[in-house]
Amino acid sequence: MMARFQVVLLVGLVMVAAVAALEAGAVVNSGGPQMAKLLDEEGCGQLRNLCPNIPPGAEDLKGLECVQNLSQEQVDALSDECQHQIWSHTLALMDDRNIERLVQKGCPKHYDKFPCTVKSEPGQFLACVIDHRELVKGNGCREFIQRLEYVAFSDYRLIGHFLKDCTRDIEAQGCGRISNDNRKVSQGETISCLQNRLDNLNGECKKGVLHLSEIQ
Repeated sequence: MMARFQVVLLVGLVMVAAVAALEAGAVVNSGGPQMAKLLDEEGCGQLRNLCPNIPPGAEDLKGLECVQNLSQEQVDALSDECQHQIWSHTLALMDDRNIERLVQKGCPKHYDKFPCTVKSEPGQFLACVIDHRELVKGNGCREFIQRLEYVAFSDYRLIGHFLKDCTRDIEAQGCGRISNDNRKVSQGETISCLQNRLDNLNGECKKGVLHLSEIQ
C-alpha cells in the first residue's frame, strides 16, 4: 500500500510540474508524432552517438531509456544544452494525454481494461494505469508500464514544489539538468544552474532554490 501511494505521489508531482509549465506559457513537447524527438534535437548530437541503435524519429521513451543506461561520466560529458533537452523531454513525456497515447500504443489489446481517463487533476492517468496493471495478464503491457515508470525522475516527491514554482524559469534559463547518480538529488545540477541566475528568477522560485540549496 505504501509503495502504491508513493508511486501515485511521484506521478502526481511530475504532472504538477508539467501543468505549471503549460500555465506559465513554457513550450512543452508532448512527445507526440508531430513533435521533434529527443534524439533528433540539434543540440543532442552527442546523445545520438551514445545511442546508435535507436533509429531517427523513435519515441522519446526509447531515447530516455538510453539516457538512463548511461554512466554518470557519460551524462556529465553531455553539453548543458543537451541535458536541458533531456530534462524537457522527460517532463513532457509524462503529460497525461501523451501517457494515454503511449499506453494505447503499448497496450493495444489491454487498453480497454484500464478504468482510466485523462482528468484535470495532474498525474491521475498514469497513476490509475499503474494501480490497475494487475488487470493485464500478458507480460508485454506490464513491461511497457514499467518502462514508463523507469524514465520518470526518481525523486519528484521530494522536489514537487520546486518544480511547480520553477519550471518556467528552468525553461527560460535553459537550466534543466539530469543525473544518474542515485546518491544525489536528481535536480542538484538544475538547482546549481539557477543559483547562478537568482536575479532572473520569480520570487517563489528564488525562495525554493535558496531552500533546496541549504538541504542538498
